[in-house]
Amino acid sequence: MRERHQAIVFTAVWIGSLLMALAVVSAVVPPPVNRERAVSVALQIRGPGWTIAYAGSTLNNTAFGFIREANLTEGFELRWAEYGWPYNDVFVTSINGTANDGAGNLWWQYCVNGAYASVGAASQAIRSGDRITWAYAAPGGDELCR
Repeated sequence: MRERHQAIVFTAVWIGSLLMALAVVSAVVPPPVNRERAVSVALQIRGPGWTIAYAGSTLNNTAFGFIREANLTEGFELRWAEYGWPYNDVFVTSINGTANDGAGNLWWQYCVNGAYASVGAASQAIRSGDRITWAYAAPGGDELCR
């Protein structure tokens, strides 16, 4: 009888832990982006001594999807690293031949409508009228978005 009681308690604790872990992951992972409607977006990429501008109407409704579309349309180089679960996102490592520089603390970062990004580019939903800016700079928050 005592072993049965221990087994029931163990199973209840195990199921509770599983539900708690699922709740934490659900709270951390952003919701999927709606790709059913086309959006009109403007993109500006500011590198050291150069700028790329691109605008278009797209179904690529994430910040990364749109820069990838611009990369394929305009022909500039774009490199990134993909991250799986729990992030399911990307880290842009180089644009137009300018690579991230850890020693110089210079990184590709992006902003939407003048606000520094708070999620990865593949999770950042974009809407019609949005302005996306990628800047090669030291981490700085909203001030690098101006």
